Amino acid sequence: MKAILFVEGIALLALSACQTTAPTQNPDPFARVASLPLPTSDAERDAQCASIHAEIDRQYAMGRTGANLATSDQANIGYQVTARQNIKFLVNREATIHCKVDAATRNQRLE
Repeated sequence: MKAILFVEGIALLALSACQTTAPTQNPDPFARVASLPLPTSDAERDAQCASIHAEIDRQYAMGRTGANLATSDQANIGYQVTARQNIKFLVNREATIHCKVDAATRNQRLE
């Protein structure tokens, strides 16, 4: 009985490996930020803006830390490119929902 179940399991694995449709890829979570619904109230917008600002700061820190810890130039560039792509999506969302960004925050981001 166990041998039959084992063979059936192997057959199912083989069939699933031979499927003709490609598996759907999970999109980049930061790319999905653009498709989120717009906030319906000022309080909701303020909460989203605070989350976006915190994530932008985190991405800048990750880009700098990753670059400092990188063992090669390629890894350094990889960390920075990934962080910049994520920041691009977040800044786009920030502009779309009209977040207020003060001059001090904007200048700090450029450093």
